[in-house]
Amino acid sequence: MEDRSVFALQLSRGALDIADQLMFSIADSKESRFFAKTTELTRANRRVLVREGVSPDVFREHQLLEPFGAIQSAIDEFLDGCVGKNLIFDISSMPKKLFFFVVKRAIQRSSKFDNILAVYSEPDSYSSKPLAENPQQWSTLPGFDGPRQLPETSERRIAIAMGFEPLGLPDLVVQGEFSGVNTHLLFPFPTPPDRIRKNWEFARDLFPNPVASLCIQHVDGLNVPDVFDLLCNIGADGQIQLTLAPYGPKPISLAMALYASRYDSGPNATAVYYTQPTSYNPDYSTGVRKVEGEARVHCYAIKRLGQFLY
Repeated sequence: MEDRSVFALQLSRGALDIADQLMFSIADSKESRFFAKTTELTRANRRVLVREGVSPDVFREHQLLEPFGAIQSAIDEFLDGCVGKNLIFDISSMPKKLFFFVVKRAIQRSSKFDNILAVYSEPDSYSSKPLAENPQQWSTLPGFDGPRQLPETSERRIAIAMGFEPLGLPDLVVQGEFSGVNTHLLFPFPTPPDRIRKNWEFARDLFPNPVASLCIQHVDGLNVPDVFDLLCNIGADGQIQLTLAPYGPKPISLAMALYASRYDSGPNATAVYYTQPTSYNPDYSTGVRKVEGEARVHCYAIKRLGQFLY
């Protein structure tokens, strides 16, 4: 439904020879009070893509809250059937449960692609109203369940990427979910003043009474390599069980997806938890940010010339 969800493809359409495409149209819960509006905006963007030459046959329509099996199959079939050796996926508006899974599956196909790129378009502005609501319970993203059981002597740490809305996380704090766990809050900085305020509100809602085990760390919300390195430090390169909670900017979530995909097995396997909203504000974001006339579209190399970079 966002303007930026189609922008990168429009920008690159004349420069890329695209052999295979897969487009997901993910609908909110029909119980959402925004369902009609978000559906209308999504269909409008679909018409834009078709006008850009995208075949109607490549669209896959799914519900955000449906069982993940059909989406998983669509992703696997697409990746296995790709003719090209270069994979590009746009995370700007893709739900986390999808793009985390895409990252993991792409990495697992180590010989399939020579180059793997993730694209992210910054919005010009976010709505001043809540961006999402009615979150589900705290649960893992598909493919990132972590270890079945930690040994009693094992240390556990959690890294939470700070966003605009904690979406049920404060209740988990009250319930003791993070008691005795070293908690790292990843604070995006620098960022525009209005977003800093929302991030601090996120932190205050989550931990109104900070404890000694809480550590706030500033990270560049657009610098995937630096965030990945920080996660490697927090999780001791997979030696300490790390639970990730991706609530902040999408590039931070991408770094989390890369870390969790790399350290995804053994007794300290990385777990990724989220409280999935069931309803999104149709005015979630507007436009694409420009600096000195240049659109802020970021391209992150995951694999380059046959070499994984993470």
